[in-house]
Amino acid sequence: MLMAALSTFKSGQTIELVRPGHVMRIKLTKLVEESNAFKAFEFDEIKSNKPARKESNDKERLNNDFQEVWEIL
Repeated sequence: MLMAALSTFKSGQTIELVRPGHVMRIKLTKLVEESNAFKAFEFDEIKSNKPARKESNDKERLNNDFQEVWEIL
């Protein structure tokens, strides 16, 4: 689910979500909820450009997973 602060988005539109090191192209499929302040959409992922992950030991992997949680939030 995507919550958009701007109410200019419409179902059927294709948009790009950009984060450092990650770009995702999605198509907004269904308007789930809306108000004057936001719209919530269901979406389908069209294309994703995720950075490659290197092999690491278990301790590094655990630390990386923990850091990823904060990046997502």
